[in-house]
Amino acid sequence: MIADKNQILTYHLPRWKELPELDLYMDQIISIIDKYLSIFAPEDPEDKLMTPTMINNYVKQRMVSAPVAKKYDRPKVAFFLILALLKRVMSISELAQLKDYILTAYSFDQAYDTFCEEIETAIQYVFGDHSVESAPLSPENPDQHSAIRAASVAFANKFYIQALLTKTTEPDSNKE
Repeated sequence: MIADKNQILTYHLPRWKELPELDLYMDQIISIIDKYLSIFAPEDPEDKLMTPTMINNYVKQRMVSAPVAKKYDRPKVAFFLILALLKRVMSISELAQLKDYILTAYSFDQAYDTFCEEIETAIQYVFGDHSVESAPLSPENPDQHSAIRAASVAFANKFYIQALLTKTTEPDSNKE
């Protein structure tokens, strides 16, 4: 079941400083993703936001560097959160290109926090809070910021359509 509209409109993606400072094992990363992204979980319980196999594949494809002593640092945790969302609207190769492009202008923590802000704004706007305004594009790197915004809007629109379709296919409790 897709979350209710109020939960969606007040959604908060954890910022860089809110992520664990300690390195995490794979199962802890999956728990973090489930905790912070459960609002976006697919209807089908078999369709997970992130699995150990997915994490291993991202490492094999060099999207994410290998863990050290089976632990992943904060940048990897942040990137897995982004991947769990954007993999629904972009291919793996597009995500790799986007990551490389954005990191030409931003530090990882800046890029991650910008992504969080853009995701929240896009979700609020798409779900009907048209009073919310996007922050101005970064004057230092407007193209990279625009890319983050476009990816966020793509995700928000896909999530909105999925929520609408889920709502229209739910049994109507008023009918007998």
